[in-house]
This record gives sequence, C-alpha cells and structure tokens, in this order.
Amino acid sequence: FYPEHTGIVHISGLVDSTVTLAQMQDAHRVLIDGTDRLGNIAQIATLRDMGFAGPASFEAFASKVHDSPTLGADLKRSIAFIREGLARKAA
Repeated sequence: FYPEHTGIVHISGLVDSTVTLAQMQDAHRVLIDGTDRLGNIAQIATLRDMGFAGPASFEAFASKVHDSPTLGADLKRSIAFIREGLARKAA
C-alpha cells in the first residue's frame, strides 16, 4: 500500500466462485456487495487508515452490470454497502 503515491483507487468485485484470481478477467468484474471475494472493504479501509483521501472509481466491466435495467439502483446499493463496511471498520 502506497497511499502517498495513489491518486485514484479503481474498485470492482469478483463474485463468481468458479473463477480463481488468476483466471479473473474484466468480464468477471462486478459491483461490490457482500459476496465480493476480493476484500475491497479491507483494502479501501487500509488505504484510508494510511492517509489516502482520494476518490474511488468503479471498474465493473461485466456485461451483467452494463446491461442491468436497474443500474442506478445497483450503483446506489453498492456504494451504500461500501460506506457501511467502511463505517464498521472505523468503529
């Protein structure tokens, strides 16, 4: 972790349990929720605790994200999940 050299954090989740980390490709990158296997909350919390105060940007390239008819609501849910997870880590 190098928060002093980090300008933006790109985040996405991996939920497919049949895909190993080595097999993960952009098509597997989804929004972050409780089934995320990548530990995004812990990573963001660590960066924040080390002084990072910059932005995070979703890089969820899976077609199921892009094709969702409820994308706005999906994004709001994912952002709320991240905020709640970070608040629990900070408590």
